Amino acid sequence: MRILPTILVIFSFNSIACSFPERSDSEIFNDAKKVFRAKIIATELATEIHDGEKVEVILATYQLVESYKGDLPKKGKVKELPFGPGNCMVGLMTGLEYVIYLEEHDFVTLPSGSWGFFNSEGKDVAQKLEKLKGLAENGI
Repeated sequence: MRILPTILVIFSFNSIACSFPERSDSEIFNDAKKVFRAKIIATELATEIHDGEKVEVILATYQLVESYKGDLPKKGKVKELPFGPGNCMVGLMTGLEYVIYLEEHDFVTLPSGSWGFFNSEGKDVAQKLEKLKGLAENGI
C-alpha cells in the first residue's frame, strides 16, 4: 500500500516540470537578441508590475565575461522569477557563471537556452563554450 502514494508523488512532480520543445544550438543562437557569458555578482528580490499585477522578480547583477551576440555593458542586470517547480527559471546564484540567451525581454529562462556551470575548464562545458564561439564567429 505504500507504493501507491509514492507513485502519485512521482507523477505529480513530473506533471509540474518545466518542458519546452528541443531546438538546435544554432536555432537558439539565432532566436536570441543577446548571448553572453557572465558571472552573477549580486541578486536581490524586487517587485515589478507585469500585465497590471505586482510580481516578485529576482534582479541579478552580472559582470560580463564574454559577449557572443549583441552589445552589452561590462556590468548589467537581468531578471528571472523566483525559482520554483515548473517555472522554467535557471535559478541564478551569486558567484556562479552562466551563458545567458536573451530574447524580447531581460528574463533568463531555460527555454531561451540559458544555462549555468561551475567549471569552465571542464570537458563538457569547454566544448559547449567553444561551439558557442564558433556560432558567434560564423554569424549563425
